[in-house]
Amino acid sequence: MTSQISFQFNPSFYKKTNPAIIKKCVAKTIKDTTLEAEKRCKEKAPYDTGNLRRSHSSKYSAEEGTVHNSAKYAVYVITGTYKMPARNYPSEVCKELGQEKYMANRFRKHLRDEGVTK
Repeated sequence: MTSQISFQFNPSFYKKTNPAIIKKCVAKTIKDTTLEAEKRCKEKAPYDTGNLRRSHSSKYSAEEGTVHNSAKYAVYVITGTYKMPARNYPSEVCKELGQEKYMANRFRKHLRDEGVTK
């Protein structure tokens, strides 16, 4: 299961702002968002033994971030089985982050930190 979010900028934004600063702010935003998504997945994962929650990990670069779960049964919890309904908490986390405009707010914060905006 993969969720993807893209950054798109108006071409005039590049004329007003140093591309290196934009790239730096995007990288920080990806890092922040990936770590927040991992935290929320750990909070929302069903708890029995705690293994599912502990099995979450994340990695990120300047261009992408991923949250992964290494528990072998995670796919069955998320997609469900004929005996158990799906508990798709990763999708819930993505929806929450989207509704809160988390990435946009973090990006604006990093632009302010760099002195680009007020």
